Amino acid sequence: MASRTPWQLFPVGLLRSAGLPFEWLDDLGQAELEPRAEAAAASAAELGRVRTEVIAALKRAQAECDHEQRPALNRTLKAVIHYRPAPTVPPVAAQVTHWWHTALTAHHAAEAALAASLGTALAAEGELLRKRAYDEAFLEGVLMASPHAHDELVRSVERGRMSPRVETTAYRYLQRFCAKAETTGHVGPLSLVRVGDASPTAAGSGVRAAYRDPVLGELAYWCLGDGRRGRRRTSISFWAAEALAEAVLSDPVLGVRLRRPRRVIGVGQTGLSRAERAVLDRADGSRTLAGIAAETGLGETVAIATELAGRGLLRLDRHLRDHTADPGADLRGLLAGTGAPPAAEAAALLDDITRFADLRYPRRPEALSALADRFTALTGRAAWRGGGRISADRAILYEDALDNVRELRIGDAGARRLADRLGTVLDLLASLAIDERVAGQRELDQLLSGRSCADLPATEVRRWSPSLPAGATERLARLVDPAVATVRLTRADLEAAGLIRTDLDRWPLFGAADLMLVGQPTAGPEAVGGGAGGGGGEPLVVLSELHHIWPQLARPVRGLYSDEQLGVPQLGRLLAEQLAPAMPTVQEVRRVQKGTDNSPAGHRLLCLDTASPVPGAVPVDALRVRRWANGFIGLHDPHTRRDLWLLPEYDDTDVPVGGLVCCATPALELPRISVGERTPRIVVDGVVLQRRRWDPRPADVPTFGGPEPTARDWRRLHDWRRRLGLPRHAFYLVDAEAKPMFLDFGSVLSVRSFVRTVGTATTLTLTEMLPEPPRLWLSTPDGTLTSELRTLWWRAARAPVPARPEGG
Repeated sequence: MASRTPWQLFPVGLLRSAGLPFEWLDDLGQAELEPRAEAAAASAAELGRVRTEVIAALKRAQAECDHEQRPALNRTLKAVIHYRPAPTVPPVAAQVTHWWHTALTAHHAAEAALAASLGTALAAEGELLRKRAYDEAFLEGVLMASPHAHDELVRSVERGRMSPRVETTAYRYLQRFCAKAETTGHVGPLSLVRVGDASPTAAGSGVRAAYRDPVLGELAYWCLGDGRRGRRRTSISFWAAEALAEAVLSDPVLGVRLRRPRRVIGVGQTGLSRAERAVLDRADGSRTLAGIAAETGLGETVAIATELAGRGLLRLDRHLRDHTADPGADLRGLLAGTGAPPAAEAAALLDDITRFADLRYPRRPEALSALADRFTALTGRAAWRGGGRISADRAILYEDALDNVRELRIGDAGARRLADRLGTVLDLLASLAIDERVAGQRELDQLLSGRSCADLPATEVRRWSPSLPAGATERLARLVDPAVATVRLTRADLEAAGLIRTDLDRWPLFGAADLMLVGQPTAGPEAVGGGAGGGGGEPLVVLSELHHIWPQLARPVRGLYSDEQLGVPQLGRLLAEQLAPAMPTVQEVRRVQKGTDNSPAGHRLLCLDTASPVPGAVPVDALRVRRWANGFIGLHDPHTRRDLWLLPEYDDTDVPVGGLVCCATPALELPRISVGERTPRIVVDGVVLQRRRWDPRPADVPTFGGPEPTARDWRRLHDWRRRLGLPRHAFYLVDAEAKPMFLDFGSVLSVRSFVRTVGTATTLTLTEMLPEPPRLWLSTPDGTLTSELRTLWWRAARAPVPARPEGG
């Protein structure tokens, strides 16, 4: 059976998962809290209703009673107004006062039951959290994330108790380790996924497991366990390798000669001597100054480079190549044969960092401390920074966990069903991306026409800021009814709204889709918006993220597996075919103290700020922007006489592309739809395009009166949650945090952490947890892991981009 969509699935994908079983986190929740809170809320609502009626009845009695009974009635009325038991009541108000006492007693009983449940829950959760937090697997994860937080936990182990602050820290790490599918790292194991039928393989290691998904079919695999299993790799971090290089090569002559100079892009180069030009032409980051001297026969390379650096024409700020999958190996090569006295100590440190992967937890804290001390002694710099804040520490080494799951395969039939399932939503997102690119092309056309020129320097276009359209996303938002829980859209709905373009075959389209499997959804409130959608019982696939570059071309993934395992040669050929006759060109990426994380596979690298050590890289100031033969306005390299298709990077890169984004391939990414305080789940032909979302004001979140919630605090929070329609399990994101955090409204520790975090926030977004905990599918001998599949897609049967693209 052939797929009904032109979208095709690449034969290699990635399985990303959390490092520890979700049960470690989920077990903290207490089932009785929700009914207790509901009962307390119901009794409070009933008490309010009774109070209103009793006050009205007492006021009527005041108007009708004699003078002697009025003082007692006044005291009774005052007691009811202030939610207190009434004193001695005159006969005229006996019935309504009894009614008040009955409702007040019921409410006090409900609140007392809730208070007792909160106390019991907090004690049980605290005991279970300590059990989890004192487990070696958890302590090891915290150690690799932040020794500062690890040492605090260990001191708590020794004392036998946790302070509320340490409890909060432990919980936040636990939710990160259990509820987040990391890219890599000690608490984010990475495994390969194969696509296509294959002959049965011999028995592997670990436990054989299988999951039957209604879309993908059977997913069978061998599993060693959670993130502690499989193999590990430890490596020195880029910034630490740089610091070692700086310290070891501190000799004023030797150190400078071994630097890798890079010319500054976009700076004028007039009035250069022949020797200066020779040095500058070779300053692409791939050669040391000593190597440049050997090539040119110049004896004064250091002096020339120092002069050029002083004039702002080149930089001498890197010993190591930016583009590296293994900074330690680069550092070894740099130090080899230098004769620098500390070189042997640095090499020994690198050896011990590599061997650290073989150590088990009991030996790790002491070994890590020793590595940190040796690093500081060599460099004079602290080995850890960030003060124990989650996701803030920068460590001298990092660790990757790999292959706890092996031989996971999506069969041919499952791949076709998945392609058919995703076809509509991918066409929608491609249409939104093309709309943006067409609008940018119109502005580029006006820019060229206004200058009356055939082309412009790429550096000038980069400095230009185009205005990007928002109309298509707004049209999509208009199909979303905020009054329902789920909006279901079909291709026909989207076409009727003008959201599916008719010229998709004329554009190069591809992307990396992160998918979460839901299976058959639970029964719940369903609604159809924008047309006749499918039934509420259809199986769902969640499109949790969409990237417009392919991770197999990037670091750190390419440093963890061989190119053959990742299918990089095939990816390179596919890109070249899809983008021909223009050359695929990857935008330079540099993140602070991490080097670059792009790894070209047979294509150009566009350098936006400084030249790159990748052979064949092209600097932006060597390029022009002009109209190609097919009418597209894009990048052109005058030296090779080749057009260059630019592949744009993520928005969070430290090297912005500016107006050159209008010369890039359409960048598929998820729109963020918000239609007010509550936005329903958006399902497109069985694919969850966006989970249910809430955007309340942080100031509206009820606070706690003390360090622990009272029954009244909990009831107020429950009322707020019920008003918004929030599910028990959700994720929340505030402006002060880079990543969403898990929230379980059935856990006192989770809610306490949430309230404390939101207390200092200015923005707050919550999203439903989907799949829900019972539907997490990746089963291991240690428990169930939160996971997602990173799949690579491209749209086949592409015709040339038209001279005047449709869309106006």
